Amino acid sequence: MVVATQIQPRIVQALVGPAGAPGLKFTAEYMTGSVKSYRGSKPNEATLVIHNLSESTIAQLEAPNQTLQILAGETTPGSIFLGDITTRGVVTKNSQPERTTTITAKDGRRTYRDLQASKSYPPNTPVATVVQDLLTTATLPPHNLALNPSNVYPTDSFPAGWAFQGRWRQALTEILVNRGFYWTIQGKVLFVLQAGTVAPGNVPNVTPQTGLVGSPVRTKKGANVVSVLNPGIVAGRGIQVASQFFNGLYRAATVTHQFDSDGVKWVTTAQCEVIA
Repeated sequence: MVVATQIQPRIVQALVGPAGAPGLKFTAEYMTGSVKSYRGSKPNEATLVIHNLSESTIAQLEAPNQTLQILAGETTPGSIFLGDITTRGVVTKNSQPERTTTITAKDGRRTYRDLQASKSYPPNTPVATVVQDLLTTATLPPHNLALNPSNVYPTDSFPAGWAFQGRWRQALTEILVNRGFYWTIQGKVLFVLQAGTVAPGNVPNVTPQTGLVGSPVRTKKGANVVSVLNPGIVAGRGIQVASQFFNGLYRAATVTHQFDSDGVKWVTTAQCEVIA
């Protein structure tokens, strides 16, 4: 007797609106797209295509300063992106019988692109004080980022003081990288982590039984892993991989989610690195 395999329903949801305010929710529409996220400071990016929206809905999407959140998964969807829709980031094309609206967004793009820093501190100021001041600047409007409560900071000081004028991202990188730390924005939250650690959060166990596609491919830095779309695979976090010929705990360096609520594209690709 052949036992039919139960196919789990694919769920894609999208929320669009001003930060912290009610907006539009899409659940039943046909949606496709991709999300690419990075463990470093490069902004995560998303492209979402929604089919056959009304003119009034499109007009609401085109309003400035809006946030996009994408959730995807099987049975219970998880957030795979949260960020700001870019300038002129909503484009609609009419091609009978389909009308497609493409939304482009980045996580922390405004902060990465626009925020400036002009700071000076006296001799013997703790490095942690300077870093926390810089981070706090990014929590204010219009950036409105949150701080990860588990952030870890360098413990040394600036013997001669510290001064900087220029791009905020350059100031933060200049301080942290030389001390074995890095910063990243994930879901509009600012993380500061030591270079050899993983971001806090659940570590997914990726096996053939839980969605592993094919066999992982070894690379110079670790391995490339392909899975059925898994929102639990997050850039910067750990990922446990196990198959017949492959077993290891890695850190996800770059994660790409590709989704299609009705079609065949439903995959997560992770470029993983050995945890130093």
